[in-house]
Amino acid sequence: MVTLRRTAIITAVLAAVGLGAVGGAYASQTDPGNAASPSSTSRVLAVVVHPTKFLFVTPSSVSSGFPTRPLRPGDRVLGTDEIRQGTATIGVDYEVCTVSFALNVLCDDMMMLSGKGDLRVSWMFQWPATGNAGPRAFDGVVLGGTGAYRNAEGVFHAVALANHDQRLDATITT
Repeated sequence: MVTLRRTAIITAVLAAVGLGAVGGAYASQTDPGNAASPSSTSRVLAVVVHPTKFLFVTPSSVSSGFPTRPLRPGDRVLGTDEIRQGTATIGVDYEVCTVSFALNVLCDDMMMLSGKGDLRVSWMFQWPATGNAGPRAFDGVVLGGTGAYRNAEGVFHAVALANHDQRLDATITT
């Protein structure tokens, strides 16, 4: 499911999106490669994304199950996940993924990290021609944020786990 939504959308299909360490789990340091902004810091954010709900939306139907026909350009996958560190849920996310041409899927996700702020992330992956599992891993970008993540930018890598969750590791510069 998550493989389909965060990796197959966050879809997981995303990764969703689930980025760095919030609170005491942050690794923060001054970014020596950014001479133009001496106050910039890089943070490593590592989380697990646990799917809670998803819908496939086509021009003719809405379904909480996997589609019974091949996806087509314009079909969408909507989802929400819990963002976890260890046994604690530290936030939620909401994503939308749109099928484009040649089964390329474009995903946009907003992650709300409790008491810290929001992160906007985006990624793309190739939907499989058959089956209901997305890629085992994918990469994406951090496009901005609020609160502690104001003006955030960066990259992340997501890996599907055996239980359908996804692990996301991000490097974020603010």
